[in-house]
Amino acid sequence: MAEPTVWTRAKPALELAGERRWDARLLATLGLDFDVVTNGAANDAEAILLFTTVPACRENVVEVRGRSAAVLVAVLENADVLQRVEALEDGADDVLSEPYETCELLARLRAVMRRVNRPLPNVLRVADLELDLARGGVRRGTRAIDLSRTEFALLTALARRAGDVVPHRRLAEEVWGAPDAVGPTTLHTFVSYLRGKIEEPSRTRLLRTVRGVGYALGT
Repeated sequence: MAEPTVWTRAKPALELAGERRWDARLLATLGLDFDVVTNGAANDAEAILLFTTVPACRENVVEVRGRSAAVLVAVLENADVLQRVEALEDGADDVLSEPYETCELLARLRAVMRRVNRPLPNVLRVADLELDLARGGVRRGTRAIDLSRTEFALLTALARRAGDVVPHRRLAEEVWGAPDAVGPTTLHTFVSYLRGKIEEPSRTRLLRTVRGVGYALGT
């Protein structure tokens, strides 16, 4: 059985606010780094992600600011520069316009969370493999492993779902920015590079291929 990801700190609580049906893929991605709740279900959220229209933005930002001092990222539908500036002046800590890339949204959330007292978890461990997300370092046991930026991003995406099969398209989205950014052949090539660096004949194999589906990291 695969060991679960080990965080150095508890996941921060993230509240999703706004009147909409939450996309399952977005919830799954955010859930890797945050304890996600919706529309005021937790009073101790450390960050709030507010989805709103431009006309309703000021009212919604003021309402959120009236009940919470958490960092606030507002996502506006088709907002221009001046409208995004107004949202910042109304009290948002950061603003993103739809449509957006999920990887950018997550990066912005991580950035604003660095402003609070408790930073996001920065170490992942799967069996005897350890990833230091802050320094970009990787070790297996006592051996340091040198990875390229793409290899490190790929390993991180797999380690965050240790034990689960991660589909090709999900890996392409998280590492290259879009589900169709690279094909299965290119992805397989990078996985082969990664496997050659992290696997050792004397240790348990960690990186597994599930043909036609994706890849999994774990024992």
